[in-house]
Amino acid sequence: MKNSRSLETLYANGNQIQTIPSSLSRLQKLKKVQLSNNDISVLPIEFTQRFGEVEDTTGILKKDAAVSVLIIGNPIVEKLLDEEKRRAKEEKEGQKNGGMEVEELTTETEGNNAEVMDTN
Repeated sequence: MKNSRSLETLYANGNQIQTIPSSLSRLQKLKKVQLSNNDISVLPIEFTQRFGEVEDTTGILKKDAAVSVLIIGNPIVEKLLDEEKRRAKEEKEGQKNGGMEVEELTTETEGNNAEVMDTN
């Protein structure tokens, strides 16, 4: 990317890209980066330092407000979406159970009738 210092817009959607060169984060004139629908599973530290972390529901990086960065449809975003769905499901199940965090176990042994165990 040595000869790309004046690059303002990068559209590289759907190109099976697996890695992003860290040098991309040094291109100071960038205004728009679209790397959607590739095979990106890890972002270089330099990239996240400049553009921020991926927003799990949108695939957008917003740290540098002057640059629009979109990476939806990549394994890194899909993994975050799956984690968000899992958390939402767990939260919903917790609400169904009245938000109880203590599991009550009743056993009948030799006159002792109840035992309570904290699962946290």
